[in-house]
Formats: sequence, structure tokens, C-alpha cells
Amino acid sequence: MGRERYALSRVTSRTQNHEYPVSDRREKNHTRAVHRADPRRDRALQQGRAGGGDPSRLIESGSGVVDAGVTLARRNPGAQRLALLRRDACVPDDLAPLLRLGLQARARTEPGLRSPDLQAHDEVRHCGSPSTSGTRCSSRIRKPVRSSRISPPPVAYVDPTTIEVKLRQGVTFHNGDALTADDVVYTVNWQNDPANTKVASRSRTNWIKQAEKVDTYTVRLHLTKPFAPAMAYLVANVPIYPAAYTKAHGSEGMSKQPIGTGPYRVTEVSPGNQIVLERNKNYFGGVRGQPKINKIVMRIVPEYNTQVAELLAGNADFIWRVPKDMAQKLKGRKGLHVMVGDTMRFGYLQFDITGRPGPMAEPLRKLEVRQAIAHAVNRKQIVEQLMGGGSVVDLACYPSQFGCASKSAVHYEYSPAKAKELLAKGGYPNGFEIDFYGYRDRQLAEAIMGDLAKVGIKTRLQWLQYSTLRDKVRKGEVPMNFMAWGSSSINDVDRSTAYFFGKGPDDTTQDPKVAELLNKAATEVDPAKRLALYDEAHAIITRNAYWLPLFSYAYFYAMTKDLQFQPTPDEIPHLYRTSWK
Repeated sequence: MGRERYALSRVTSRTQNHEYPVSDRREKNHTRAVHRADPRRDRALQQGRAGGGDPSRLIESGSGVVDAGVTLARRNPGAQRLALLRRDACVPDDLAPLLRLGLQARARTEPGLRSPDLQAHDEVRHCGSPSTSGTRCSSRIRKPVRSSRISPPPVAYVDPTTIEVKLRQGVTFHNGDALTADDVVYTVNWQNDPANTKVASRSRTNWIKQAEKVDTYTVRLHLTKPFAPAMAYLVANVPIYPAAYTKAHGSEGMSKQPIGTGPYRVTEVSPGNQIVLERNKNYFGGVRGQPKINKIVMRIVPEYNTQVAELLAGNADFIWRVPKDMAQKLKGRKGLHVMVGDTMRFGYLQFDITGRPGPMAEPLRKLEVRQAIAHAVNRKQIVEQLMGGGSVVDLACYPSQFGCASKSAVHYEYSPAKAKELLAKGGYPNGFEIDFYGYRDRQLAEAIMGDLAKVGIKTRLQWLQYSTLRDKVRKGEVPMNFMAWGSSSINDVDRSTAYFFGKGPDDTTQDPKVAELLNKAATEVDPAKRLALYDEAHAIITRNAYWLPLFSYAYFYAMTKDLQFQPTPDEIPHLYRTSWK
């Protein structure tokens, strides 16, 4: 990553026309922010690109970017500023509420797009599926329809490959432009344009063939084929860009001054230094309501030790992704509160059984060997003793995701004796040697390697950068790896199980039956039938021990005791809901 740097800045807050410096904890109202720097991210910002040149990476930074935390400083309820502590310098997904546009709804479950447990957000509500003709609406909609007459559902299927979206009227971008169908059409078609080389991830919208403007506030999305997880993708992964502003200023303009519709607007982007956000006075409200804090100042600090020091000194109010040992030391400190929250990110061991890695991977082609590995790793002990949070997972997905359940799946308990028995049965009574690849959480990787050594499997650690390891996996050069996946916070197994077993570039099993089941499930609009397909796919995957799902990750948060905060599994500190006690 090169040499990291940090910058601490003087932050003040105005209350009753008086300014108080942050250098004295005793002063009344102030906020300080520290944030970990990533020079590569800084350079991307300076060059007008983030996340591979896609300006949306300024709006939602994606999995693995949130590395540290938020610092808030307030000494009484009149404080107007909130400060953030992070490790990289782009506007992150944890601040998505400040910027996200267009289709906003978070789905905790997604049974065929008609779940009663859907929580709508901001610009759009959603109802129905092709099988229900849009007749069933979410019961979690908090904001009542202003008209007494029955209105058509804001999002509904016209037919199995056409979704009609009714945009909320009266929503404006931070620069004053109205949000209209033109912005949605521009975003989708720009994202899907093969000539557009600035797109970081086409999977957000590549299932949409074309976006069509019906009228000023109505859009039709024409799909390439029936796509059951459509709503899960729309509500979690498709930010809408202001068409006129983006055309005029391009990616560089969006990097320097991101424009959205959310409760906060960006007023300053200083790469490697800080990002300043201010309350959007013209925010329409939605189910989020108005934020409680007027200003957010996010400073960049590279080291966890410095972050903790800032918190202890009263210069920071909130930090997240705190290392476990540091979080434990902070517990019980006067004036501080430490909490842990589970996330959708899960770790896994992946085996390449295609024969591509060569003779070294031959043992992994034996079912008994893969089953032995599954019995050899003490996942529960790793969670409890090393991670201090999270939970053991048995399927290649996160439990809250739609389809992440199976009555037929095989579960592997920790049993070194059973592992040795299976190794002998597979022709390796004395074990074998193999390369073990990883890129993160070295302590966890070494614990897994230690468990494998106890049953006779000797591993040689190969430690790489993520992108390098990913490319080697896709080329078939890696026999076994320990990696993690966050599903882009999309609450559907189409973004986890299907991603890794649907015959895509990351599928190291290439099982045609599993791929067939998963691809069929993606187009099956009947929730019960879709669940049955996933159940069968999970059964085959676990019975053959194609993977060893390990555990979900937990994040530690440390904050001043005055702060009201609730963690969520999507790895995003939702700051618009943060308040002072």
C-alpha cells in the first residue's frame, strides 16, 4: 500500500454564535474526526476516479473499504458537529444515506420481492412480483400516502421482464436539480454502456437491458430475463446520478463534489486530509427523517493506536472496526462505551477441485479430504477466542440473505478424530502438504493452519494482496484459499452462493447441477419454488464439501457514552440515525 500518512485537523463548532476550539475537552461544543489514509485511494480521488474510475465509488465504496471508524465529539445536546474516523479518503458507503439517490429501500428478506419484512427508504417503495401482479405491498412503509385514494404501487412488475418505477416527486439533488426519470435512465444506461470504461462493477445493473422514460416521474426497466433478486439489487446497490451534473462535470467533478439527495451533502473533499458533510436542509425526509447532527467532519488517521489515543483524549467520539484487543482494553473506561455487532461479511475456505492448480491440489479432488478439512477446523473456538464476536456459518451465504437456509444441508462438527479417519479413507493416512493462500486476518489464517496441522495437513502460507490472489484464483493457480465476502450488502444469496457456484470466474468447482439450480432460482419468481431450488443447491454443495464456510465477521465499535448508536449487519454505520443521549 505504500507509506501511509495521517492528518489531524483543528475542528470547531458554533453554538449561540460562539466558537469553541477542539483543543480543550472542557469546551462546550465540538467535534473531531480521525480517519485512516489509503494513498491509493487518495490518488484515485485526485485523478477524478474512485473504485476504478466509477464516480459511484464515492457514493458507495463497497465491501472492505470501511476500515476504521467515526469519531463524534459533543459535550452537550447543542453540539452541531459530528466527526468521522476512517482509514481511506473517499466518501464511503457508510455515508450512503448522505448521497444515495433514486431507488432506496433496504430489504431484510426478499421472498420473491413480496416480503412483509421490507423496509422502504426515501425515494421509492416497492411491492409485488411477476407472480403477484404488484398487488401486495410492504407492511413496513412508515410514511402514509398523502392522498386518500388508493394509488398504484410505486414499484411493480408489468410483466416478468419489465419493472415500472414511480419516483417520489419533490425530491431534489444537493445542487437543487429535481430528481426525475431522466436521471434514472441516464444512470442505468451509462452503467451498462460497454464503451464506458469508468464503471467499477457492471453487476449492479447488467441484468437490466434498458431503462426507458415513460414520463417525468415514471421509469420502466426492461430486464434481460426474469430476475428474482431485482429488488434486492435495486435497493442496495444502484445509486442514481444527477444526469445534467454528471454530464457537465464528469467523474472528476463527482469526485471533488459528489451530489446526491440524502440527508447530508458534501461541502469539502480534501484527499488525504478530511471530508466535510453538512445537513441537507432541503432533504425531503422519507422514512429516515432529518438527521440529528448538523455537520460531520471526517479526518484521516492511519493508525489504530492513534485513533484510540484520540478517543481517550476526548478528541474523538466514535471509532469502528476497532481491533479486538484494543476494544477489550477500552471496555470499562470511564466515559466510553464499547459494543460489537455482527456483519454480513463471512470467511470461507475455498477448494479448487477442477485440476487446474496441478498435482499439489490432487488431494482436494478427494471428497474424503475435503470433508476431513471441514471436520478439522475448530470454527467455534476461532469465533469465541480470536474474533470475540460473529458466529459460525454452515452455508456459503449469510443467514439473513433470502435463500440462505437448507433442511437438507450437511453440517460438519469439529472432530479431529473424524478428520484423521477420513484422510486415511481418502488415501492420505499421514496427511499431505499443500499451499495455503490468504490476504487478510493473518491470525485467523494461522489458527486454521494450526488446526489442519493437528490432523496431518501441513500448509505453506502464501500471503498476497487481495487483487493478486483473486486473479490467481480465477486463473486456477490456487489449490486452497482463505478469503472473505460481503455480498455488497445485498440480502440475497444470488450475491453469495450463486456468485461462487454459478459457473462464474470465481467458481472453483464447476458443478453443472449446482449452477443449473442457482441460475434457475435467479429467474424463478415464486418464492417457495425459489427456496426449494436453493435448498437443493446447498445440499449438493455441503454434501460434497466444495467449500468450508467459516464464520461471520463482527465489528467492534468504541464511542463516548453520550452517543446513541445501533450497529447493523450491512457494515454501514448509519450516521443519519445517530444522536446524542
